[in-house]
Amino acid sequence: MEVYFDNSATTRCFDEVKDIVCKTMTEDFGNPSAMHKKGVEAENYVRRSAQTLAKLLKVNEKEILFTSGGTESDNLAIIGGVEANKRMGNHIITTAVEHAAVAQPFAYLKEQGYEVTILPVDHQGVVKLDALEAALRPDTILVSVMYVNNEVGAVMPVDEIGKLVHEKSPKALFHVDAIQAFGKYRIYPKKLGIDLLSVSSHKIHGPKGVGFLYIDEKVRVQPQILGGGQQNGMRSGTDNVPGIAGLGVAAEMVYTDLDKKIQHLYDLKQRLAEGLKELGDVTINGMPLNEGAPHIMSVTFHGVRSEVLLHTLEEFGVYISAGSACSSHKRKPSATLSAMGMSNAQIENTVRISFSEENTFEEVDYWDEVVEIMEWSKTHVTSTLHICWAAQAGLYYHYGIKKHILNKKISGVYEHHPLHNKLPIIRGFDDKFYVPHSRNTGVDGEAIRKNKELTIVAESDETGPYIILNSTGSQVFVTGHPEYDPDTLDKEYHRDLAKGGDCVMPKNYYKNDDVNDEILVKWRSHAYLLFSNWLNYYVYQNTPYNLDDLLKMKTTNK
Repeated sequence: MEVYFDNSATTRCFDEVKDIVCKTMTEDFGNPSAMHKKGVEAENYVRRSAQTLAKLLKVNEKEILFTSGGTESDNLAIIGGVEANKRMGNHIITTAVEHAAVAQPFAYLKEQGYEVTILPVDHQGVVKLDALEAALRPDTILVSVMYVNNEVGAVMPVDEIGKLVHEKSPKALFHVDAIQAFGKYRIYPKKLGIDLLSVSSHKIHGPKGVGFLYIDEKVRVQPQILGGGQQNGMRSGTDNVPGIAGLGVAAEMVYTDLDKKIQHLYDLKQRLAEGLKELGDVTINGMPLNEGAPHIMSVTFHGVRSEVLLHTLEEFGVYISAGSACSSHKRKPSATLSAMGMSNAQIENTVRISFSEENTFEEVDYWDEVVEIMEWSKTHVTSTLHICWAAQAGLYYHYGIKKHILNKKISGVYEHHPLHNKLPIIRGFDDKFYVPHSRNTGVDGEAIRKNKELTIVAESDETGPYIILNSTGSQVFVTGHPEYDPDTLDKEYHRDLAKGGDCVMPKNYYKNDDVNDEILVKWRSHAYLLFSNWLNYYVYQNTPYNLDDLLKMKTTNK
């Protein structure tokens, strides 16, 4: 089962979105600037999407400008807004926790000679209003604030900010990056005093490569893309009709039954928080759960590097983020978490978990599903073989032996040796044999040795306990990957290389430790022997002819 908890990075397209994108790419594929029927059909898709968005925001259709996404919308609003109003002043304001799509345009404008004020935030990630009030001046021409922070889910007091801006700096434009807020909150720009509003499609189950910028009809913005004069000269270039059509459908769908969906997100968030607190040594950052954004959680696992945790969960099919997806491959500490007063060590241990309305309680309670399987195995099979993460899960569930995060990932093929040659599970094993490992976690060998019901049958000096057997042989725990194909570690290594960040080359795997040389396959004979021993001695020879007797036998033994 895969569990996708990285919805702040991107979301799965709704099926209805996929369908209309395909239709406008293959059937209604005309250029909306063309005057013939095909062009008119395409133009109608653009108009309908603009009407949908305008209705949701309670604004005029002509105030919707389609872009390539959130980054372009932010850039156009900030740079275009400043350039169009530069005669009115030289001072611009933003916060310390903005997305790079806002922070970088401000850095650019500073290089052009504009005076920039960066507002601080409190420990929850919320902008300090007294700092904003003190910063606003008669020559302030633009204030840019995100509605919802993309890393910690802090919700900015947009209403109060809008009032302050227009009261103290009436010439200033108020821009709001609503990329994480649209689809989660009902946003009415005219009521909130918002002059410019940025939105991205792929955060709301729409296609990538499209978004829009709301521009109040009274606001002047300097176009940044010149050419054929499309969209009333504000953004030249052929309209992305499939993307725009998909955005319109996604927006309409995401706002249908919004209250119900938001409550579901808060319920998921609360349930996960309850489970995380049981782990201990975990801090949930930002605003109180019911005050922050419904879909974003920032969690610090003290003593565990975020990258290690991310890849560990990935092995379980659970996907989260180590920070903003747009910059997660870079090694710089998070500006947002730094601004909140977190130390570099805390930042290194922090991950982001983000939901969508498609996530379920079954996904949040993934562990419960594992528990159910383990309980069933106690009475319905003669022996259960646990491999890698399942071995760690089984040792914890049945015997209370916790796994721990390793400082560095174990990856490669390692030498092992048997400890109890007379046990059937390792019958025929050589004094030295090899096993692939690929994991970020380990088990406590001392805790296993202290448990009278468990025996370490084989181990490695480098990777620790390998085969652990309970007293009846009904549970076998294998911490490595004897089942790996010859090229599995190679594929994992190149997958991790492509993702960036720290990457461990498999040890004792490539000839001469050269990734371009041949793979040395030296574990297959041991693997076949392990599985045949288990099937023969612990399953075949111990399973009664009548399976009803198995349940009786297991129940009696208890």
